Amino acid sequence: MSVREIVQANEQSVLLLRGAVGSGTGFIVGDQLLVTNSHVVAVAALNPATGEFKDLRAYSPAASANRRGPYRVSLLYEDPDWDLAVLRILDRVDFRPVAMARNYQFQRGEAVTIIGNPGLFNGVETLETAVSTGILSTTHPLQGREHYQLGAAVNGGNSGGPVFGEAGQVIGVVVSKSLSEDEISFCIPVREAIRATAEARSISARSQQLMWKEHESRVPKAIANLAVPSGSVVTVTNPPWAYVFIASTADDLIEASEYAYAGNTIGMQQLIASGRVMMVDSGTKVQVIDSNMFCAVKILNGLYAGRTGLVSIQCLK
Repeated sequence: MSVREIVQANEQSVLLLRGAVGSGTGFIVGDQLLVTNSHVVAVAALNPATGEFKDLRAYSPAASANRRGPYRVSLLYEDPDWDLAVLRILDRVDFRPVAMARNYQFQRGEAVTIIGNPGLFNGVETLETAVSTGILSTTHPLQGREHYQLGAAVNGGNSGGPVFGEAGQVIGVVVSKSLSEDEISFCIPVREAIRATAEARSISARSQQLMWKEHESRVPKAIANLAVPSGSVVTVTNPPWAYVFIASTADDLIEASEYAYAGNTIGMQQLIASGRVMMVDSGTKVQVIDSNMFCAVKILNGLYAGRTGLVSIQCLK
């Protein structure tokens, strides 16, 4: 199949997963089921009694306006060792499952097509249903598990997305990229996604409840891994058109962000004048004073705290 044919057949079934902390990609594998990476949902809190995520939602950017979502999702199965998760879509959808390449054998040099939702400007924006192409290059063990190495460009936000082979079937799940080399990325072999989906369909209620509790217990540590240690001095970096705010409460920060997103400069200026919100210029050096408080900054190492309550900062004179 051509790249265009692969995209036309599957784009609506490739979903954007967006929560309070970042975003990722998933794809429909069955009735109301989608596969993604475990690390995409690692910082997403859920209800340990039902498995429903509190703020993570699924969208189909390529679908018509009335079918885009948001859709509520719950955790059906998780395998952190293989970095895979299977989610159930709680709202009714009619997207066609992608075709999975069962019994697939690695073919060096095979052309691949990747559909996903990579971040732009270190996650400030998202390129929805973006397409990239490349080749299967080699196999390589990551943490002792065989992965396929791709000669293809992927970025944060592509995680959990499908890698299609020449036949138009999924042959892997995007999982990571090299931070030091260009166009070296990795995907999980499709056999593991097929296995995870099968285990998700047969998991017992008891095992599922234990899994939900285990997931919820890991969320604080996952969030802490994103935080910058107290006392760190960092530099605020943001594109010239973006606004970076510090606020004392979550509500103030959300209000300021919504004013900025809507282009409501009057509302934003009034909020700043009230002293509840401060706007930070690019290049400002700041010190982290409490890694459990709330702010919205883009800092040098790529952390975007957004609405997540990860860090609070003060400007250095």
